[in-house]
Amino acid sequence: MQQYDNSRGSPHERGDADAYYRRPYRPYKYDKVTGGIVYELTPEEVSAYKAGYDAALKLGDFKDWN
Repeated sequence: MQQYDNSRGSPHERGDADAYYRRPYRPYKYDKVTGGIVYELTPEEVSAYKAGYDAALKLGDFKDWN
């Protein structure tokens, strides 16, 4: 099983969070220095985002807004 960096702001963590909050699929990460959003990702980072997003969808644990 592939291991991903799941630290705050990483592509994998952001994918997981986006799925949890039911946000649309749009790969990104946070820059660790500036804190800004980065949309220009490497293929490996896009893969990590997708893995986080897909895993959260598969679990079916989503934010309850009620």
